[in-house]
Amino acid sequence: GGVSRCGGKGAGGCDSCAECLSGKCRKLYYSIRIAARLSAAATKATVWADHYDLPLVDRFSVQDDVARVIARTLVSRVEVKVATRSGAASAAQLSGYDLVLQGMWHFKAMTPVAFASAAHCFTKAIEVDPENAEAYRGLAICENNRWLFDFDWQGMELCLPLAARAVALDPTSAGCHAVHGFCRMWLEGVDVAAQSYAKALSFNPDDPHILAELGLLNVYKGELVVARSYFEKAFSNDPLQPLWYAEFGSVCDFAEGQ
Repeated sequence: GGVSRCGGKGAGGCDSCAECLSGKCRKLYYSIRIAARLSAAATKATVWADHYDLPLVDRFSVQDDVARVIARTLVSRVEVKVATRSGAASAAQLSGYDLVLQGMWHFKAMTPVAFASAAHCFTKAIEVDPENAEAYRGLAICENNRWLFDFDWQGMELCLPLAARAVALDPTSAGCHAVHGFCRMWLEGVDVAAQSYAKALSFNPDDPHILAELGLLNVYKGELVVARSYFEKAFSNDPLQPLWYAEFGSVCDFAEGQ
């Protein structure tokens, strides 16, 4: 059968949408194949398409797995679309939200040069909107990574007040609490950091980034079995996980003597 995101006619069939997500599924013996396609509503041209073959053990768990993969793919597409926007648009035309998305796109390259570009975007976002919690959150982790990558202690000193500001602006944001916890882990210790992560989990218990960071936190606490459980759930919740998940997991391998 087929289904569209908007409940309309399927790919390109709804005039109120810029893009339409449609999908089909087919049973193959003991597995299921789910095909997804994102189409431009105006032209019906395919923007993105992929298929997923999964064991047919629990149909609800398969549904959740595919939903996670597609959701993360579409979020990444939005980030790329904003980050590669035409150079004709001036900085004044970009909203704080656009600038945060650009910063996230740069950040994912995971290099010192990329962090500097990301930090510039987050700083601009704060200038546009001084109460943009996500911009403070992004800037905090950029500063933290100056220490993680280059052992620049100034970055470590700057990250904590930025993360605290993010939490103050949006105390219900799981991401802000997680970044606060990550900064506190290095500066104030694992027990204090655990308090921030507990708040992050209370708002989003399935966020794979938070789970991966909690895995690292528990390695440093010496709770390796607990750490493994967090890493396993993080990998399960994000089939398209970034490489740093494995890097954090390797710290657990090292602690176990592997």
